Amino acid sequence: MQSTCMQSTACPLIVLVLFASGGVWAQPPRVWIVDQGQRNTVPNPTNRILEIDPVNKKDLPDAEGDAIILRTVPSPAESYCDELTFDDQDRLWVVVKNRWDGFLDGLTRIDKETGDVQIETFPWIPPDTWGGVLEGLAWDGSGLWVTAFRANFGPNGSVLSRVDPLTGNQIAPFDSGPLGAAKHVRLPGNHCQGLLYDPSDTGYLWSTDWLLNKIYKVDLARLYDADPTNDDYPVIAEFDLPIPAVYHLDIGPKGIDWMGDKIWICNCRDGIYEFDPTTGTAQKVFSTPQWTIDGIAILPPRIAVQAVTPTSITRSAWVGHGLTPDVITVTNTAAGTLHYWVGRDAVPWLSISPTSGRSTGETDPITLTYDLSGLQVGTYHATITVTSRDASNSPQTVDVNITVQTVKPDLDGDGDVDQEDFGLFQACLSGAGVEASPGCAHARFDDDSDVDYDDLIIFENCRTSAGVLASPTCDQ
Repeated sequence: MQSTCMQSTACPLIVLVLFASGGVWAQPPRVWIVDQGQRNTVPNPTNRILEIDPVNKKDLPDAEGDAIILRTVPSPAESYCDELTFDDQDRLWVVVKNRWDGFLDGLTRIDKETGDVQIETFPWIPPDTWGGVLEGLAWDGSGLWVTAFRANFGPNGSVLSRVDPLTGNQIAPFDSGPLGAAKHVRLPGNHCQGLLYDPSDTGYLWSTDWLLNKIYKVDLARLYDADPTNDDYPVIAEFDLPIPAVYHLDIGPKGIDWMGDKIWICNCRDGIYEFDPTTGTAQKVFSTPQWTIDGIAILPPRIAVQAVTPTSITRSAWVGHGLTPDVITVTNTAAGTLHYWVGRDAVPWLSISPTSGRSTGETDPITLTYDLSGLQVGTYHATITVTSRDASNSPQTVDVNITVQTVKPDLDGDGDVDQEDFGLFQACLSGAGVEASPGCAHARFDDDSDVDYDDLIIFENCRTSAGVLASPTCDQ
């Protein structure tokens, strides 16, 4: 569809748009791209972030192509920006280059409307001993996946890692476990540029290689068993992109993001293409021959409504005993597709699965698993947060409260009633009718004011040997 606007500015039209992807939007998505301008100069006054019209085009394309600029956001980089991504709160993250040769790369969060810098995490330390140039960037709900391209720093290729956006420190699965020593996994191809998270039940990453003109689908579940020397192990699909590519920095597939169920791809000095993951086909949707376009970030319209039930869970368990899993559900109660992420507080006793998914109206179960081993007597709290860029009522939360309890004679709270507990009880003995000291209220098992023979009988009913759990009903 073409507008009647002749200039590179927003057209004041209200339209119902039919995308090439076949979907109808009541409200169009918003699209930001990076135009790197004169890259290898410092400072680079032509580097900019642009919001473009994803629907309308110039009636008569000019030398810059047919894309209409809605907003120009100042660049936060001294040299140029690279990839873009939005987190689950619609905050825009940018890869910045503070020197044209790629050193002093970093991650910066900016205001998507004004370009004001909100958080800086740099200089970036690439995730292996040879260094590298920071390139791809993707948000998965709680962390940022990043790639670093290595050339002239050691073995060529691209390495993948995952970092905390606030500190830049590596986080799971790269902080411990099978990948703890390597701290990264290699990606296929020569130069991974674009990176995109796929919030399916298991989770995947899509990546583009601008030198080989390919797009890959990487299974994140395979990273835990990955061989860092085997580039292809995590890959479950790859496609040759039917779009122009030249073996230099000026043309090739770079930044990627979701446009509905399709993927929009920036092809530097050429335009924006729409790629269909189900068929492997691509078609050009915008022409931008003079823009050095790289990163792209898309905010879809919030048309879905997520329902999360229940909103609170309260459970109790005996110390040393297990707790059966719980299930919460996520449902899209409106039109369209709800892509969602499920996160939790960083507590060791709670895990969730799956951590992401999509709903077109069906109810999706999320399993909560508890590991109470090592927890002392007390009350424990965690919050589960379900977020979605599609939902108008995101985020939704679930409060989880777990009480760990024990029998009264278990005075040291370890689950058994043994000699250590008897020593604590004996120190509180007062005799019949003699009020126990204020610090011995926990030893008054029969709830009167003294600690005497009646309390001793209850203790003996619960007595076990060390390491043997007491019966939960022994003090009744």
